[in-house]
Amino acid sequence: MSLRYILDGYNIMRHEAYRPSGRANDPKYGLIAFVRDRGFCGSAKNTALFVFDGYPSGFEYDDGRFRAVFSGSATADDRIKHFVENSEHANVVVVSDDRELIDFARIHRARVERVADFLAERDIPVSPDSAASKPELTYEKRLRIDKEMRARWLKE
Repeated sequence: MSLRYILDGYNIMRHEAYRPSGRANDPKYGLIAFVRDRGFCGSAKNTALFVFDGYPSGFEYDDGRFRAVFSGSATADDRIKHFVENSEHANVVVVSDDRELIDFARIHRARVERVADFLAERDIPVSPDSAASKPELTYEKRLRIDKEMRARWLKE
């Protein structure tokens, strides 16, 4: 059973518990990398939708699992409410400290996580298919695999 996280982007970025590491060219990308790299969304089957106020101004992110959207002329809270209200996904988790948004999410049977709770260090088991647990391929191994695959597929 996978979860769909809907994150109030700027609300998280302004929270005192948010301590990004590294230097991203764009703070929004830094937030996505922070959440992705630390496994805050748990299972690799879970998805995350980061909602930011305003217009993208050249920023885009969608890797299939993590996606950033902007509210345009509406507020991020309004966009989040729209996503919660129209979600076909049964297991929605809204991450925000906005009281009105929290109440709205609960009324619509979405789970709610406060930002501090979401950002708290977790003991998340590393799944066997996660990138962190896969051994690094050396250049020689990649060449050997490429050669074997060519031989099988192209009958060389």
